[in-house]
Amino acid sequence: MSLAIRARVDHVSELTRGQSIPLEPIADAHLDVIMETVARVWSELLDEGCQIVVEGNEAEINALIESRLNNLWKVDPLWSQLVTSVARGKESLSFDGAHLEKRPDLSIYLTGKHPSFPVIVECKIIDHASGKGMDLYCSKGISRFVNGQYAWASREAIMMGYIRDGSTVEEHLYPFLVASAKRKPDPWQTNQLPERAKNFRSVVSSSYHSRSFLYPSSVSDSAPGAIALLHLWLKQAKKKD
Repeated sequence: MSLAIRARVDHVSELTRGQSIPLEPIADAHLDVIMETVARVWSELLDEGCQIVVEGNEAEINALIESRLNNLWKVDPLWSQLVTSVARGKESLSFDGAHLEKRPDLSIYLTGKHPSFPVIVECKIIDHASGKGMDLYCSKGISRFVNGQYAWASREAIMMGYIRDGSTVEEHLYPFLVASAKRKPDPWQTNQLPERAKNFRSVVSSSYHSRSFLYPSSVSDSAPGAIALLHLWLKQAKKKD
């Protein structure tokens, strides 16, 4: 017989003590630095002929990016001013504490920000030929933000795609979300379809998704509101002969 998953309000209350949630939005200028730096690191790894980014699995790629980003503290003054560290698979709580060991792919900890609330990045290989398409990107990515598993106290998060088949947000994610929105209910709760995000140097798209969960009443009487998902899709070079 399975046991019902119980909320752990004390854990959430302690985690959020002294904080007003949902948290204030992160400045676009700071998000732009993150996006531009990640995109630059990706290009550097490709230029270096790193085969992991071409043919590795998600865990292998994430581990490499984590290490490269953490090594920037000594060579990139702007990055070191903004970011204290990057962690892969850092355990975190769900919105009601029912889950204690949620592990987003990457957590980016910002200087001067509460260390319990990093910028959350979920990463997905996109390769339709191997069964890794938009359904997986949404069901194992977007849904985790919509249902309060990840970034539940934040107003924004990042979805990162490792593109192996030429997919684009405009030609693949956009129509998939349009079709999904016709279902009742919409599983991804999209209330603004992806569009090119302004104020970003890298090619970034943003979509907005409603969140219907509620914080424990002792934690906040505010609704979480919609979450802005920033989609950074990184193209991969063809495999070398």
